Amino acid sequence: MSNLHVVRVARQRRNRRRKQGLTAPVFWRWAGIITAGTLGTLAVFALIALLSGWLTYRYYARQLPAPDEILVAEQDIFRTTILYDRTGQTELYKITDPEGGDRQPISIDDVPQVFIYATVAIEDKTFYDNPGFDLEGIARALWNNVTGGQIQGGSTITQQLVRNVLLDENERYEDTIDRKVKEVILATELSRVYSKDQILEWYINTNYYGGWAYGIEAAAEQYFRKSARDLTLAEAAILASIPQSPSLNPINSSFEVVKQRQLLVLEAMVDQGYITQAEADEAYGQTIQVKAAAERNEILAPHFTFYAWNEAKDLLDEMGFDGDQMLTRGGLRVYTTLDLDLQMQAECVLRTQMQRMNGSDPNFTHNTSFGEPCDAALAYLPELSPEIVAAQNRATDKADNGAAVVLRAQTGEVVAMVGSIDYWNAGIDGTFNVAAHAQRQPASAFKPIVYTAAFLAGPVVGNPNGITAATMTYDVAIEFDNQGLPYTPVNIDDTYHGVISVREALAKSYNVPPVQLANLIGLSPIVQTAHRMGIGIESLNATNYGLALALGSGEVSLLDLTYTYNVFNTGGYMVGTPVLASESVPGFRTLDPVSILRIDDAQGQTLWQYGEDTGTLQRRLILEPGLAFIMTDILSDEEARYAGDDDPIFPPGNALELSRPAAAKTGTSNNNRDTWTIGYTPQFVTGVWVGRMDNRDVDDSFTGLSSAAPIWHAIMEYAHAGQPIEEWQRPDTILDAMVCEKSGLLPTANCPRQVRELFYVDPPVDTRPQQADTYWKTYDLNVCNQTLATPSTPPECRETQPPYFDYPPETRLWARNAGEPFPPTARDTVDVSSPFDPVAITSPSPLDRVSGAVEISGNATDDNFSQYTLAYKEGTQGDTGWVEIGVPRTQSGWGIPLGVWNTSGLSDGALYTLRLTMVRQDGSLVRQDIQVTVDNAPPQIRLIDPVPNRTFSAGQNVYVPLSADVQDNLGVSAVEFYIDNALFERVEEAPYTTRWTISVDPGQYTIQAIAYDV
Repeated sequence: MSNLHVVRVARQRRNRRRKQGLTAPVFWRWAGIITAGTLGTLAVFALIALLSGWLTYRYYARQLPAPDEILVAEQDIFRTTILYDRTGQTELYKITDPEGGDRQPISIDDVPQVFIYATVAIEDKTFYDNPGFDLEGIARALWNNVTGGQIQGGSTITQQLVRNVLLDENERYEDTIDRKVKEVILATELSRVYSKDQILEWYINTNYYGGWAYGIEAAAEQYFRKSARDLTLAEAAILASIPQSPSLNPINSSFEVVKQRQLLVLEAMVDQGYITQAEADEAYGQTIQVKAAAERNEILAPHFTFYAWNEAKDLLDEMGFDGDQMLTRGGLRVYTTLDLDLQMQAECVLRTQMQRMNGSDPNFTHNTSFGEPCDAALAYLPELSPEIVAAQNRATDKADNGAAVVLRAQTGEVVAMVGSIDYWNAGIDGTFNVAAHAQRQPASAFKPIVYTAAFLAGPVVGNPNGITAATMTYDVAIEFDNQGLPYTPVNIDDTYHGVISVREALAKSYNVPPVQLANLIGLSPIVQTAHRMGIGIESLNATNYGLALALGSGEVSLLDLTYTYNVFNTGGYMVGTPVLASESVPGFRTLDPVSILRIDDAQGQTLWQYGEDTGTLQRRLILEPGLAFIMTDILSDEEARYAGDDDPIFPPGNALELSRPAAAKTGTSNNNRDTWTIGYTPQFVTGVWVGRMDNRDVDDSFTGLSSAAPIWHAIMEYAHAGQPIEEWQRPDTILDAMVCEKSGLLPTANCPRQVRELFYVDPPVDTRPQQADTYWKTYDLNVCNQTLATPSTPPECRETQPPYFDYPPETRLWARNAGEPFPPTARDTVDVSSPFDPVAITSPSPLDRVSGAVEISGNATDDNFSQYTLAYKEGTQGDTGWVEIGVPRTQSGWGIPLGVWNTSGLSDGALYTLRLTMVRQDGSLVRQDIQVTVDNAPPQIRLIDPVPNRTFSAGQNVYVPLSADVQDNLGVSAVEFYIDNALFERVEEAPYTTRWTISVDPGQYTIQAIAYDV
């Protein structure tokens, strides 16, 4: 049987005896010790000593805590809180007591036996036999203190435990007999009540091992970067030597001093039979790798870790704990949402892209917090074009920082957060978490929120069914009234693109359309929509943004904007944990993204856990799923980004395109100070920001597409590696409909190209267009002289041309400058007789539109006048088909009534020729023909909005939309809207819409619309 086994068996026997209650009361053990050698010869003195001992014990016992108070005291000692990644396998950071240090309790059963032996050998070789104190050791310590010698102290392990835990902190370090007596009494009581293993476990978990380490687990990590479970004999001997002189530790002391103290412990272990000399020699000869002092307080993913720390504090505060106290002293285990591998790859991609963009800048430096390679993610980093690389290398004003955040879409968990490219770089304020806390201008990345607010606005002027993806917008130079000042937005390419749909305007990120819509619906709905969808209370609080808000001039955080995009991603649902009651504000988001999965206390009991079963993971509907789907459909429409452009801003194969369906949007603020890319798939949503921390201007080669998008692309591709391809589920409330290109209205025969668009339909709401297109028109032309054809146009020159688009007034200047086709405005020459001609029809005029009973007047006179006749025929050609009007008349004169033509029953919309024929007395004839159009059919009008019996209230809608669909075979001159028979407004151009701002008393009102034929 080995020495080690003998020690263990003896220890087990002693423990069994204690459990059987065989240990004598403490006082009688004192008495036995005092009288054992003297009672036979000095009985009187022994009795006196016995009585003195009893009185001394009674005196001090009254002042001391009960032994079982060590259970409370040990729990009250500070313990280190550890933050882990989502797997619970990797420590991100240890939160230590700033007035204490690092302490991580460990069970004695998990500690290597060699460390227990090393501790006992050097600290208290009689530990397993003594009653809590050692008279011989006390005497020897007194002698050694006088003469100098070994490092072994006079206090037993149990006494040291009493001093560290049970004695008042003020007398803990007093060198007095009074303190020593108390220490011995309590040590004896502890030995009577508790097992040696329990005492030893408390001791090794509360002992100070130098630096910030309290307890063996913290010491093993501090000096050797490992758990105490994995200590070798050589390492155990070093650690066991520290408590007697904590300053002589492997970090503060020289190698020679550490080896000298290690040798003392190994020799003591050999002397006491715990190890052999050969084992000691082998341990002493081993190379020990000590962790560098600079690594003692290392931290992984620092920006995320401190963000999660703060969230854990807030959660604990909300539950009624003192969050700061619990985290710094409570020994909690905090399991975060961080995917450490993805975090590492995101950091590496971000830094690599920044280095690439600043390759020619000798002042650009960065450090990495991970030693592992990140080739996997870098393989997905798109190459920049040679032109961009050259421009960025030439630039003097370059971006100097970046940030990224990745959320798990279906749970709202933050799985990666890079707050800056280098946490340790003071030159860029690297410790500041740009991702979570910086308020920056999102520029065009804000536009999806603007369009969403427009979708939610309901019927507006010109769009009785509301703004949709098909709605016609104007990307032209328009001067808006911006809080009393003129404001004309421009595009990043300094070019305008004319009449375009909302889909195209958003996909291509043009600037005038969102300003046009913001001017139409107002800024307040945009801000309200942003806050409700996820933009935090710290953002968008100014009152003077003006229309530039539509282009992202308001400041938001990257985390908030990324979280907001996830509402589109999840079909209108916000996913996360409820906003803390202390931070909840009506009108703002009700859920927050999550960085904590679970918090356990020091005993392993779960205090908080993220999940549906605990009610902490919630999904709340924020946006109609149909509208969210339409927004996602636009943001993922790769073709819409470049279709129809010779030199598109987003060419095919750009960095927004992944190997799977993805929705994404870039943003570039004024002077390129902030560049963004936010995008998502059903699995992840990622946001990236690149810019300057000092808010200085940046060269225009740094854009959202060239700076942030490649980072976004690489992170997303890496995050999805091995993931199944998923697509967004289309709600039942989304229907397809064909619309006429450009106008977005119902197609007609004149519409040259129809496109399929998505519309939200959930009765009674139906956003599909109800009005037929009125913008595409055909014309009969005289192609020989490029004029509008008239009846006198020769047949060989008459031709019906393909439809022309009737550009709205605001866009006509752009259209003419862009060379868009317009129909001629001049009419072909019409052979019209002078009103002074003796034979002439003066009324109606040529090409007039007539209806009903038409009074014809004119001239019919001549010196040889005999009579005149009137006739008509449909069309202009041929000598047959004439129908006489009335009978021949013999009265001549100038400006006389010639007859009445009844057009009832004639072909509506057809061209007719009127002929006046004067007959002279000699039988000769003089004729004049004019052409007119018969228009007997009145316009067909349908009041689209408001629908009958609709109710409006000032709290919901501040205006009533008025809209009419008018059809006529020839044309409409105007539509008049009446409210309770009083003319409200006359509208002379299609579409025939307006709105009535409510400023009347509650009640019922009648809306009427009247259309006038041309």
